[in-house]
Amino acid sequence: VLLDIMMPVLDGFIVCERIRKFSTVPIIVVTVKGEEQDRVRGLDMGADDYIVKPFSATELLARVRAVLRRAAKPTNIPTPSIFHHGTMDIYLAKAEVFLNGKMVYLSATEYRILLQLAQNVGSVIPSEQLLRDVWGEEYQKDKEILWVSISRLRQKLEKDQNNPQHIVTRSGVGYIMPVLREGQNN
Repeated sequence: VLLDIMMPVLDGFIVCERIRKFSTVPIIVVTVKGEEQDRVRGLDMGADDYIVKPFSATELLARVRAVLRRAAKPTNIPTPSIFHHGTMDIYLAKAEVFLNGKMVYLSATEYRILLQLAQNVGSVIPSEQLLRDVWGEEYQKDKEILWVSISRLRQKLEKDQNNPQHIVTRSGVGYIMPVLREGQNN
């Protein structure tokens, strides 16, 4: 979905948020609103990318290809098809996440980040690797987009965002989904 924020009837941020409630389709915001607060809000609402006008058709096509590549990227789904981490369950075959038995709606990008961490539970994944694996080579140095997405994930998954159990920051290195001890729940 290519989505402009400044639409005549409905605010594009709201449209983005509504789409995210029922779909993981890739969303690229295309707009003249280039302030940092607008970019962060767009990403927080569920956009996978945010591009500010003016831009070249070549850049737009490259970003569309990158988002589609990420959306279609095959994952090495581990067996079994359900991954348990405390009170969180990831149903890999359906790409569904449940927290305390309730479904949690994630964007395609959020799900890919969570899946990368779950597939490497107990190991720190460097920020650059997450950026490369989830967004593509061209985003390898864009840590702000990763910070925003991790923050969004924590809002959805963590009981206490200041003391996260599922997605833990290793300052200056990256992120880890720690191995939980027997009986440890979030």
